[in-house]
Amino acid sequence: MFNRRLLKEIDQEKILIFILCMLKLGILGLNVALIFVLADFVMQITQGQEEFLVFSGKVVVIMLTGYLFTRLYSYVSYFVSIRIKGKLRKALFEKVYGFKQNFGQKVSIAKVIQTSVEGIEQLNLFYAEMLPQVVYSILAPLLLFMLLYPMNKSISLTLLAVIPAIPLAILLVQALASRVVKSYWKSYTNLAEVFIDFLYGMTTLKIFEVDEDQNQRLNSLAEDFRKKTMKLLVVQLNNITAMDLVAYLGTGLGIVLSISAFLKGEMNLRNSLIFILLSQEFFTPLRQLGSLFHVAMTGISAAEDLYTVLEMEEKRDGENHLEAGELGVRFERLDFSYTEKTFMTKLNLNFKKNAITALVGRSGSGKSTIAKLVMGQIEAKGGEIYYGEKTNPKNQDLLESLAYVDNTPYFFTGSLAYNLRIAKPNASEDELWKVLDQLCLADYFEEQEGLNTKISESGSNLSGGQKQRLAIARVLLKGARILVLDEAISNIDAESEEIILELLEKLKKNTNIILITHRLKNTRIADYIYFLDHGKVIQEGPFNHVKQEGVFGMLYQQQEELEKWGIKNANL
Repeated sequence: MFNRRLLKEIDQEKILIFILCMLKLGILGLNVALIFVLADFVMQITQGQEEFLVFSGKVVVIMLTGYLFTRLYSYVSYFVSIRIKGKLRKALFEKVYGFKQNFGQKVSIAKVIQTSVEGIEQLNLFYAEMLPQVVYSILAPLLLFMLLYPMNKSISLTLLAVIPAIPLAILLVQALASRVVKSYWKSYTNLAEVFIDFLYGMTTLKIFEVDEDQNQRLNSLAEDFRKKTMKLLVVQLNNITAMDLVAYLGTGLGIVLSISAFLKGEMNLRNSLIFILLSQEFFTPLRQLGSLFHVAMTGISAAEDLYTVLEMEEKRDGENHLEAGELGVRFERLDFSYTEKTFMTKLNLNFKKNAITALVGRSGSGKSTIAKLVMGQIEAKGGEIYYGEKTNPKNQDLLESLAYVDNTPYFFTGSLAYNLRIAKPNASEDELWKVLDQLCLADYFEEQEGLNTKISESGSNLSGGQKQRLAIARVLLKGARILVLDEAISNIDAESEEIILELLEKLKKNTNIILITHRLKNTRIADYIYFLDHGKVIQEGPFNHVKQEGVFGMLYQQQEELEKWGIKNANL
């Protein structure tokens, strides 16, 4: 039933779980003591020797001690809960962070959210409540049996014999419950993934007027989740009903046998009362365990998702430190494939330092794949990628040397300064204003609230051109030696485009710039151009050379004519 790894995750917390078990047994011991005191007092009453003050004092002491034990149990349980949740979440996020640039290819944001929140909450219940209850449910009946056996062997043995019926009922429904819980958890994760996707794509859905279709899909998934939830509750309630039936029958049997033994003179009134009052205590631990059974099953299902992430292979760190100074990048006989079918074969590319190299080609030609290979987000199947004269660089060296800007740069809710200092946390205000001035953004933000200007989520209060310029401002602050621009200037206003292109020409003096674009006019600043088609270079050379011939020349001319036509019609 339990995954052994569930226990391996809590090495340091085992002592705390042991303390919880001992506190449970201590509370049981106090309940037993209270029953013994009550039975003794009844016997004293029948003999005319009652001592009410002594009885009251004992009851008060036991109840106060029980209250302290209960409070201590709550405190330790809370502490265990905090420790375990923190440990599991730390392990999960360290693993996710360990993927570095490969994060997007390894695990979805929705899965991380579900696992780190609801999944770990379910696992926490498993550790903080289920495990202590398992140990307690085994020990409590045995201790009660040892206590009562000297008073009446036959009734003690009868009560002990009935107890296995409860775990047997649990085992009988385990197979069904396991399927139901897995189905429930899968339904929950499916709903959550689509819901998060819905939120991210709300604008797109509205634009294309398909939000109602997505809403119907969400409703369908929500209805499926409702049915799975109700089915889980039915299984749980049936399980609890069966266990309650066994427990109440066992308790009733104990009471009947105790009264019968008293009437036959086999037990005195004191011992009969003790058996009658403790009969229920025999079955209560296992009843509580049964009620937590669905928690265990849900926790185990959540654990499968957690371990799926934790057991993913991280990108192995490289062996070589990158050299200082400007850095060229070179592909030598590189092979790559997304599936079994090879996409790139023996590809040779040279991105020279202090230069702008452009990658152009139709969609699906391999431009963004090359960018990901340079960034280390995906790994080649064969050949070598040289950074300077080194291959297999250290991950940290690669992260420090590279910067990447695509056509959807992300900005966090916060101030302008906060979003800029992501690239350089210790940057002074003068440095921030300097990079803003280089991108012709200083005047605009001075008219706002300066460096305290509020940036909305994803930069929604900025224009497309402003966002791209701000993203490149961050690159300037970082001081990256290799800059990859993946369609970063393809769909922005003409003013922003010219500002960025002029800056890139200056920036190449100490930066290796890889420019990916569909707009061939932007390649005029490139020192060298590669035209790609299905993972192969079909044309290459300086701008003035490739412009005159081949596919590049034809497409360049077509784009130029379209732009002239557009300008002409715009002026009419």
